[in-house]
Amino acid sequence: MKQILLITLLLTFCIGCNKDDDGGSQSTDQIVGTWRLVSFHYEGEFEAGGSTGTIVAVGTNIGDVQVTLHPDGTISNNGNTFIVEFTTTINGYSTTMETPTEPMLEDSTWRRDGDMLYVNNPESPIGEQGTPIIELNQTTLHLGGIVPPIAPMPGLEEIDLDIQYARVE
Repeated sequence: MKQILLITLLLTFCIGCNKDDDGGSQSTDQIVGTWRLVSFHYEGEFEAGGSTGTIVAVGTNIGDVQVTLHPDGTISNNGNTFIVEFTTTINGYSTTMETPTEPMLEDSTWRRDGDMLYVNNPESPIGEQGTPIIELNQTTLHLGGIVPPIAPMPGLEEIDLDIQYARVE
């Protein structure tokens, strides 16, 4: 009787496994898929040379910028860029600079831990960046919250980030 129970449990375990199971490195997470960038915005306060200032970054000319989060934890994009308008204000004086930007660069990797999305860009001096997931459903990926700066800037310790994506069908 013990042998029959043991064989039944062993068969159940073997049927539950398949050759595609590689120990969890393939994700079936709802976040997997292709996403079109809808909006990009962040702002923060910094101190430089004894003065305080603000920086506001707004994505414009977004068009058809897409990123794909693959089940194996890699990221690809469709090569399209958008413009980020950086407005820096110090002592009431503002300057605006436009920079072409690519979202989630090729060769980056991602992982999800609960309500956090971590992206690691090997070309970034920051390394892995974690961003809270505000909303995730079949059509929307909304990331945002108080996070370390996306790019290093003297005196800027944190930013309030808001990025929205829509799933590509």
